[in-house]
This record gives sequence, C-alpha cells and structure tokens, in this order.
Amino acid sequence: MMWFHRTELLAWLGLIWGIPGLARQGSRLAKMLESPSGWFALRLRHEYFARWGAYTGLMLEHDWKSPWRRQYDPTFRSLLILHNSSG
Repeated sequence: MMWFHRTELLAWLGLIWGIPGLARQGSRLAKMLESPSGWFALRLRHEYFARWGAYTGLMLEHDWKSPWRRQYDPTFRSLLILHNSSG
C-alpha cells in the first residue's frame, strides 16, 4: 500500500523516469501490465492491504471477495502511476 501511495505521488511530480531506481520499478510495472493477462499479478499479502477501504480512497471496489476484484484496484493504481509518469 505504501509503495502504491508513494509511487503515485512521485509519478504526479514527474520523478519516476528521472531516478534510476524508480525507473526500474516503473519498467517492471509496465512489463507486468504488458503481459498477456494485462493485470497487476503480484499477490497483495501485506497487512496494509487488509485496511484498504473506500474511506481512505485506496479501494475502488466495494470488497475484495472475488479474485478479480482483488486485481482491479492495484491494476488501476498501476495504470494511474504509468499514465501520470508519462508526462
């Protein structure tokens, strides 16, 4: 959760592609979304994701009971990061 939040803010500032470590993360994220599935594929196991909710503005789906719904929010955040970082 913290990575998404921080990286989204850095993307808005246009810093992703100007810092080598962040550029590697951006490239990895882009490759993941360009894969045949097109979804954010990493499992979200950290306890922070259990606290994502509509109140904090992080969860867009009303619940993550469906495996698809668990992929929608991180995929949207990933696309938002890539879009905002493209300038």
